[in-house]
Amino acid sequence: MLDSLGEIADAVDEAASGVAEVARTTDDQAATVEELTATLESVRERSDRTETAADRIVATTTQQEAAVDELIARVERLDADR
Repeated sequence: MLDSLGEIADAVDEAASGVAEVARTTDDQAATVEELTATLESVRERSDRTETAADRIVATTTQQEAAVDELIARVERLDADR
């Protein structure tokens, strides 16, 4: 009978170890998910800033193109007046 009780105690210890391992793994997975979520949020914020910067560059380029076109037109008028 003591052998049976010892086997039961061993099985209970093994089950407890398994439960503890599952709990540690779950905690690790939760931490990983939190890290991934933070990383994704950071990437999204950087993407938004990059998009805003690109929009500004396009707007500035358009303004510069208009200014160059105006200068070309002025030069052409000056040449025509000669």
